[in-house]
Amino acid sequence: MMVVNSTTKPIVYVSTLWCYHLYQCCQYFFEDVDEIEFANLLNLRCAENSIFMRSKEKYRFCYFLHVLAEEKRFTKSIRDFWLTEILKATSIKQNYYKSHYSDPIRNDFADLRDNKIIVSELAEAISKARGKTSNHT
Repeated sequence: MMVVNSTTKPIVYVSTLWCYHLYQCCQYFFEDVDEIEFANLLNLRCAENSIFMRSKEKYRFCYFLHVLAEEKRFTKSIRDFWLTEILKATSIKQNYYKSHYSDPIRNDFADLRDNKIIVSELAEAISKARGKTSNHT
């Protein structure tokens, strides 16, 4: 995890506005994680193995990470670092991520109601974070 000393300004990977909108659709992935903890997770400010996933939500969270990394257009080195640190914080193995990040949109899983919901809600949250809707919360 990134260590920040008193002279280093923390890196903001995902803005507060983005974190707010993303949390609205992804909060149910976790056990007892509030908006601040979620923002800390996305900005690499939490300890390894400190965020606990709800049962059967890991693969949807992997999809979320993949979509967010694509949307934010991180460089490969930043993306790899960011993703590795978040996976550590959530106790998800790299191999699991690589095998399951596309499950919610794969043909054999895409028709599942919960997968359709997360794909739709994530797209809507990203649209709101970009400011492309008239609904401001």
